[in-house]
Amino acid sequence: MKKTILSILAASTAVLGFNSASAQDVSYSVGADYTTEYIFRGKELADAAIQPAIDVSVGDFYAGIWSSYATNSDDTAQNENDLYLGYNIALSEIASLDLGYNMYYYPNGSAGIVDDMGQDHSSEVKIGATFDVMLTPSLYLYYDWDLETLTVEGSIGYSLDLGAENTTLDLGAVLGTADVDDSQSMSGSYTYGQISATLNYAVSENGGFSAGVSYNGTDDTDSENIVGTVGVSASF
Repeated sequence: MKKTILSILAASTAVLGFNSASAQDVSYSVGADYTTEYIFRGKELADAAIQPAIDVSVGDFYAGIWSSYATNSDDTAQNENDLYLGYNIALSEIASLDLGYNMYYYPNGSAGIVDDMGQDHSSEVKIGATFDVMLTPSLYLYYDWDLETLTVEGSIGYSLDLGAENTTLDLGAVLGTADVDDSQSMSGSYTYGQISATLNYAVSENGGFSAGVSYNGTDDTDSENIVGTVGVSASF
């Protein structure tokens, strides 16, 4: 399955590159984060993890692979490799539409996420709108047809120039709701939220470091998570 994911990404990149108007339309980014807990849409999926990513964009098309690897050998069932593909459409000077596909693959099982259903992956489609105004609000809908889950998620964000050279502070907030079909073993609905602050330091125009903290919670459990993250990224 992992070879299949890499093959799809390579083929997609080749097609996008073939159709691009010029080499200047192609951009790449790589990065890796260390997180004290892996939280996905309000749910804790793993303890501390290293999360590398590769992204390729050609014009309005993009594709990438994102992974999460537990640092504790006892948590390897939580490891994850995701493939995503998408296309951005400019609706106006301030509004854009994002259409895409995500596949979540669990090479060592999924610790109760989808392996109870006899499979090691799930797939979803997404549609979202983002507005280039104050707080950059966005609204996304996701539908996972393997888990029969509909997720609606809204977010806002703001970047502050701290005055120090090459240093910014990104503030963000997310609110979402997930509705799992009653036919699934993990059925139910819940609301989740996150508030975050991330300090970014740019070493150059093409890369830098980040450190952040977030507060995460849901309405269906008493658990609340404060998560710390550090990362490095580069683009070219």
